[in-house]
Amino acid sequence: MKQISRSSPVPLYYQIMESIRARIMNGELKPHDSIPPEQQLAEFFSVSRMTVRQAITHLVHEGLVHREHGRGTFVADPKISRRLAKLNSFFEDMKERGMEPGSRLLACSTVPAKPEIARLLRLEEGDTIIRLMRLRYADGVPMALQTTYLSFEMCKEILEDPEFESLYRVLEEKCGVIPYIAQQTIESRLPDQREAALLGVDDGMPMLLIQRVSFTEDGVPFEVAHTLYRGDRFNLSLTLYRSPVAGPGSLSAGP
Repeated sequence: MKQISRSSPVPLYYQIMESIRARIMNGELKPHDSIPPEQQLAEFFSVSRMTVRQAITHLVHEGLVHREHGRGTFVADPKISRRLAKLNSFFEDMKERGMEPGSRLLACSTVPAKPEIARLLRLEEGDTIIRLMRLRYADGVPMALQTTYLSFEMCKEILEDPEFESLYRVLEEKCGVIPYIAQQTIESRLPDQREAALLGVDDGMPMLLIQRVSFTEDGVPFEVAHTLYRGDRFNLSLTLYRSPVAGPGSLSAGP
């Protein structure tokens, strides 16, 4: 492990962080390998445990490592990059990456539309909609928690058998609803205790929340989806164009 320089203007915690990062990037430390304990690192670098903790905390926030209560700190699995220029379903996205997608159905029922969902779906408050809640997996690992609100009139056929793999495929085949375009917002937040338990993470781990409204080709909204992605397993990529000519935009990520 590379030693640090006390004469450098670079803060000590940052030098330690970069030293650990280098070991991860060059493959010396692999996914699921444990990071040396804070006390051991503090003695190696001749710094306080607080300085080491600051370095590791930054690596946790970047998603390179994760803490497990009572066990230590471990190298995280590589992140899955999600392109924001293609309106794919989660199922299709994972298949394209050579991973096996899966779902666990948490709830599927009709509910009255709350004001914000009703506005986005262009319905009246209290109108009947479908609420679908699923835990999404890739290669058997929980990756995202998804709550989807659907127009009842357009999508009611999914209630016949909600145990499906790809919502978009079922919408096309059973409901005649073809996803065409989506508007999205992206933010970060922490999970609550239930969300963290379902995703198998610490409740202090940052999450990516993608909120999406999907439309048919004639501009009719049929879906509002709130998807909470594990911050240690996902990042987002987007191709930007300076030219006013239309290019790939922020259409993305399906259920």
